[in-house]
Amino acid sequence: MNQHTARRLAPALLLAAGTAAFAQDAEFWAVDNPRGGVTRTPLGCVVTGNLGVKEAQVSEDGSTVAGVGFLPGDFAGAAPRFAWTWTPAGGSVEATPFLDSNNDINGISRDGSVLYGSEWRVTPAGYEDLRSRLLDPVLGIQSGWIADVSGDGQTVVFATGFIFPAFEIDLQLWAIDSAAPVTLPRAAGFDDGYFAFASVSDDGTVVGGATRRLDRSTTGVPTYSAVVIDGAGPVLITPESNQAGVNDVNAQGDVAVGFWEEFGGSVRSFRWTRGGETVYFDVPGGSSSSARAVSADGSVVVGDFVVFGEPGTVAYIWTADTGARPLSEVLVDEFGLGAALAGWKLQTASDISGDGRVIAGTGVNPDGCLQTYVVRLPGGCEADITGDGELDIFDFLAFQNLFDDGDARADFDGDGNLTIFDFLAFQSEFVLGCG
Repeated sequence: MNQHTARRLAPALLLAAGTAAFAQDAEFWAVDNPRGGVTRTPLGCVVTGNLGVKEAQVSEDGSTVAGVGFLPGDFAGAAPRFAWTWTPAGGSVEATPFLDSNNDINGISRDGSVLYGSEWRVTPAGYEDLRSRLLDPVLGIQSGWIADVSGDGQTVVFATGFIFPAFEIDLQLWAIDSAAPVTLPRAAGFDDGYFAFASVSDDGTVVGGATRRLDRSTTGVPTYSAVVIDGAGPVLITPESNQAGVNDVNAQGDVAVGFWEEFGGSVRSFRWTRGGETVYFDVPGGSSSSARAVSADGSVVVGDFVVFGEPGTVAYIWTADTGARPLSEVLVDEFGLGAALAGWKLQTASDISGDGRVIAGTGVNPDGCLQTYVVRLPGGCEADITGDGELDIFDFLAFQNLFDDGDARADFDGDGNLTIFDFLAFQSEFVLGCG
């Protein structure tokens, strides 16, 4: 595990509304393959990381990052892959056996203890292949994909149906160990249902995704609209387009972020707020962009953008005060991480913790290989250990667990040791609150 720290050289971004930042170190890690080495294919070399649908995922409390690793060596085609988890104290460890599919990490629980792929999950009890539970009851063949999971690791949003011979996809909410799936209503006029990829709020009640409609009368071309679905039904939050969809909803389900393409134009990031409007934004110098993830209170958005004429993408971070800026520039200019980022190109920012302080994505490392990176920014509401935007008994329990595990994040007095004074420092932060 490679760790770099740097003292902030300039005032920090305000990462959460009403929360004062204070002097700490920003940290940057490069996540190594648990099996070591590099995977080499005709498409390039990979340490960790994958330019897939969701890529690396961050638990809401910021304690755990999960992603995909590959068997090191030289391969003419696709390399065998497995899921891994990473923590600052423990580094990266394998979480699954080799997966016989091309699916990435699709969901992670609030505390990082439960992972989901499209057809498997990992719980404290171990790895479970879910394909036998994802069968069409009539045809007896797999017809569904798990797309995301709620904070408690129990309620999944589940896309079910068939792409061929006709595109017919429903989204279901499924309390996987306690109830039957519940089919969500389709948006009016969108007879094809939904696209297969979706996200779900922390409490498992709000789903974001993409509707699909095939123009069968004239061109036969499908159009899409980003959608949010709650107890009141589907709400279209973008106009119809060649491309559109929600990539993430925040903890309460009242903020959604994603992408929308102007017909014949560029793809733009958007941020939707319940009771407000859908705001589209661009990154200066970028030609297209996509918002990938949002913090629990909706104040911080991360994603990636394309610079016309340059290969790959570039990671960005957005706040209402600063707009969208390249993440690497912010890390260097605002947090003094220039030495740590020397030789790196941060291509994507795929997820963010609830408090907006932990960001993970894929970058090209100084050796020219794809690798997952993790950034922990200073400031924020330190006592909100669960990252849900609230201070409650669960934060006390989470602090106790960190302390018992000898985790450096329990070092609230910053002396490098875990003692009774850390309990007193945590209690003081708790009393001060997050506002």
